[in-house]
Amino acid sequence: MDLSYNQFQGRLPRSLLSNCLELKVLKLENNNFRDVFPSWLGNLRGLKLLLLRSNHFHGEITSSSTSEDDFPSLQIMDLSHNNLSGVLPSHYFQKWNAMKDFDGRKSSYLSTVINVSTPTITFQPTYLCSVNVTNKGRDMEFGKILEVFTVIDLSSNRFQGDIPECLGNL
Repeated sequence: MDLSYNQFQGRLPRSLLSNCLELKVLKLENNNFRDVFPSWLGNLRGLKLLLLRSNHFHGEITSSSTSEDDFPSLQIMDLSHNNLSGVLPSHYFQKWNAMKDFDGRKSSYLSTVINVSTPTITFQPTYLCSVNVTNKGRDMEFGKILEVFTVIDLSSNRFQGDIPECLGNL
């Protein structure tokens, strides 16, 4: 689901997304959402790509109290350019096992098949996922994303304390 570059504002509507259990891609970048970190998105077990950059998310990154295994499939998370604060929770990042699994034989691209059907036509186009990544101050666009690609971007927030060592294991 790509809702990027709009004028959405207010809180991220939990009622809209919490039942999208098979959702693989959620792109909400460059809107005006004003909310705390939506830890409840961690219950979307199939979510591989989450882009929340350039909004007004604020407060600490907290774990969902309902799940031991938040974001089990997540490979790309961009929280940059928000107002997130506090200490980075190492116990939370340690659960992100999909970022630890490296299989160099995976040469497919991250994509989603969309089922479209009308009374006369049925087809399944493939949507290739793309992402913009900032590395050392340079924006790079990846038009295709290999399944082995993993990214966490926490830049331009107000985090404090040490960088958890477990981030180096992802």
